[in-house]
Amino acid sequence: MDSGSIEVEGTIEEGYYQIDKLETGHPVEPIATLLIVPDVDEFSHGQWDAATIAKSVLTPAADRKFDNGACVHKGQDGASWIAEKLRETVKAPVVVDGSFTLDRHYVFNLGETYLDGCWKVLSAAGWCLQISERGVVRVMPVPSTPSVVYDSSAVRDQIGHSIPIDDVYNVVRVWDGENVAEAINDDPDSPTSIRNRNGRRIEYTEESPALVDGETLDDYANRKLDEFSAIYETYEIERDWIAGTLPYTCARVYLPEAQTQCVCSVMRQEIECKTGISVRETVGRRADGKRV
Repeated sequence: MDSGSIEVEGTIEEGYYQIDKLETGHPVEPIATLLIVPDVDEFSHGQWDAATIAKSVLTPAADRKFDNGACVHKGQDGASWIAEKLRETVKAPVVVDGSFTLDRHYVFNLGETYLDGCWKVLSAAGWCLQISERGVVRVMPVPSTPSVVYDSSAVRDQIGHSIPIDDVYNVVRVWDGENVAEAINDDPDSPTSIRNRNGRRIEYTEESPALVDGETLDDYANRKLDEFSAIYETYEIERDWIAGTLPYTCARVYLPEAQTQCVCSVMRQEIECKTGISVRETVGRRADGKRV
């Protein structure tokens, strides 16, 4: 959970709070743990009430900035480095599932946050940060095996679907002053490829690219093309709350009545707690069939 708003009876101090589900005759279940910041207090009918701003437990890592030229070196354990940076800043427990070795150096500019740096390293490795309902931050590979099934018993009737392909580049041309490299998307499984855009070439050009350590001009062109081609097919759904289903959870979507059967990752959640708990959620997958 990244952000939210909570109204409370009485006043409240800034701190970390666990939001729980309370249901008569059932055990207490945690929904989310958030950094709560007081915002507006109001005295009415003999008591103070407070409106608060709720933030992710990772917020302190987004507040801390790197010194100019700070770096993490090729060959280091990226997962351990991320855990170290998070433990320097956030009060939530940080656990690591495994390890990965950095294949290049990462240099950070003045103004980049610790959290920016962590996501930069994570994204290159196909890893993520997942925050449990109790506020435990897990450094982990992006899950690829479904742990929950969304079928007609879980998902409400209305479903939104999107593949945002408009004006996505399918040709990349880069020039370093002497040489030119070109990368072309002709992948039959990619919805943005030239063949799937009815022969339409949408070109991106760049001069003097900043190559990473050991990267050739062709490598750079192909890397940029892959970044542009990372289009996500998404579904917008509404469902009841399911314990343990978090951003990056891998879900099997099985809705034959909507001609929808796929394996997706949870990309975004919005949880509304009233009498019951309603979840509005975006789930998605790479439109070319690759994992998120």
